[in-house]
Amino acid sequence: MAWIRTISWTSKLSYAECMKHFRKELVPVLAESPATAMQMTQIGPNAGMLIQHFENKRALNQHDKAMADSRKQAAKDLKMRMTVHDGEVKWSR
Repeated sequence: MAWIRTISWTSKLSYAECMKHFRKELVPVLAESPATAMQMTQIGPNAGMLIQHFENKRALNQHDKAMADSRKQAAKDLKMRMTVHDGEVKWSR
């Protein structure tokens, strides 16, 4: 069963300044992620959202272990507050 994770964040810095840091520090780590798709979206002048799709819960857990330290360091460096939500993708017709 597929899983999706959303990470929303706000910072005292502008979205553009945060993205410069993300590209430099986090993109190399995210490139190794087992996520099948990722999308970063600006949702405010100082806020953004990262949406990630995973094939299964195991891939999500693997990604979480690999990214935990990087995510904490980015939050500290950029003075940001992050909210992480994940869950199973359920389809109904």
